[in-house]
Amino acid sequence: MSPLVKLFIDAILDENSNRTIDDVPKSLRAKVQAGLDEYYAEQAKNESAE
Repeated sequence: MSPLVKLFIDAILDENSNRTIDDVPKSLRAKVQAGLDEYYAEQAKNESAE
């Protein structure tokens, strides 16, 4: 994952940020969305394991 994609993912996940997927350039949106999907899948997996 490129540093720029990771930066966008971190900004979207940051509770103090108002960033959304709409703020991501269209050329990177699919990669950022895939990273977010992976993050949320991991979160769901961790919650179900508890």
